[in-house]
Amino acid sequence: AGNMIIQGNVGIGTTSPSGKLNVDATSCNILNLSNNGVSKLTVDSSGNVVIPAASGYGFTGGGIIYGQTGFSYGASLSIGPSSTAGTMNLQMGWGATQTGDLGTINLLTASTLSSGTATMLDINPDFSGQTGTAGYTALKVNPTAGSGSGANNIADFQSSGTSRMVIQQNGNVGIGTTNPTSADGGTVLEVANTASNRATLKLNTGGGAGDYGFVRFASNGSSKWDIGKNTSQDFYFYDYSGTPGTRLTIQNSTGNVGIGTTTVGSRVVIQ
Repeated sequence: AGNMIIQGNVGIGTTSPSGKLNVDATSCNILNLSNNGVSKLTVDSSGNVVIPAASGYGFTGGGIIYGQTGFSYGASLSIGPSSTAGTMNLQMGWGATQTGDLGTINLLTASTLSSGTATMLDINPDFSGQTGTAGYTALKVNPTAGSGSGANNIADFQSSGTSRMVIQQNGNVGIGTTNPTSADGGTVLEVANTASNRATLKLNTGGGAGDYGFVRFASNGSSKWDIGKNTSQDFYFYDYSGTPGTRLTIQNSTGNVGIGTTTVGSRVVIQ
C-alpha cells in the first residue's frame, strides 16, 4: 500500500521529459532534500550541488560545495580527466576584497587517538612507471606574490600555533624565526632559538667507511671551499682554487694544527 508505479518518463516543470525523471526549474532549486526542515542536499537552478556538513564532527559550514557560483565566496570541484590530466581540481575564489585570515583548504580532525600515528596529509604518489626523460614533482607550491606589506610565505610550518619553520616568497628559510635576514640582503638560511639563546646546525654522518661531512662554498656552481671533517674525523679547510688541497687541518685526537699539510706531528706544523 502507498506504492506508486509509473511506466514511462516523469516531468516536473516540463511537459516533455527526456528521461525517467526530468525536473525543469527556472528560478528555484531543482532539488532540495531535507530532514525536519533542515536542508541536507540542494541542487540549485545552476546545477550547483551543496551538501551541508553533518553535525557532531566538530566542523561548521558546507561539507561539499560543487561548482558554487554567484556568491562573494566561490568554489568549484571537478573530479575526472581534464586538459591538464588532473584527476581532481579544486579552485576557490574570494570574490570581493576580504579582511582577516582566509583558508582555501582546511584539514581538521575532531577525533581522539589513543595509539598509533594520525596523518592529516599523506602524499604518496607512485612514479615507478616513468621512463625516458620523464620527471616528477610530488608536491608543487607556486603562489603569486601580492603587493601587501604583510608576511609573504610559501610555507609556514607551525606547532601549537607557533611558527617553527617558514619558507618566504623570496626563497629565504627561517628555522625558529619568521623573518630570516642577512646583512647583504641575499637568500639565507637562518636558524634561531631565542628561548635558550642557543642555535645549532647539526651535520650527522653515518659513521661507516668513508665517513665525512662538510659545508661546501661555491660560486656560480663552481666549488671554492670545503669546511668540515674528513674520514679521520679531523677538522679541515679544503681549497679548490689553484692547486686544490687541504689548507688547514686540526687533528681530532691531539688538537695539533697543520697549515698546508695534513701530516701533523707537533702542535703547529706549517709547510
